[in-house]
Amino acid sequence: MVALVGSFIVACSAIFYLIGSERLDDLVTPPSLFSVYNDDEVPHEVNITIFSVNGTHNNTQVCSETFRVKSGGKKKSSIMNDDGGEYLFKISIDKGALQEFTLLIERSDSLVISVITEQDIEISTIVRNRTMEKD
Repeated sequence: MVALVGSFIVACSAIFYLIGSERLDDLVTPPSLFSVYNDDEVPHEVNITIFSVNGTHNNTQVCSETFRVKSGGKKKSSIMNDDGGEYLFKISIDKGALQEFTLLIERSDSLVISVITEQDIEISTIVRNRTMEKD
């Protein structure tokens, strides 16, 4: 019984430590790597292929997703941003010309890919609150 109570106290102490520390971010589910918004007046098919980029630019494909997004609609990627990194995005709209973007994305950030027209894409980053380093 004493061992059980002691184990409970240790477990509670660990939980309180994690809640009050900078490690709380590790317990939060990472966001989707990106979301696609269609700001155009017509629906679009958006194909996004993502490659991880290292220092020598040897690209490794991370994923390829195709979304059918209605006018004013939004679709969220199934890929989570667990670690961040540098990525090459190859995006085509309605099977048109590829547009390429190389982006450095911090861990737990997310991208917003906005389709303005069939040939015009805007990309912005959503930065999640980060815990400041304790002195």
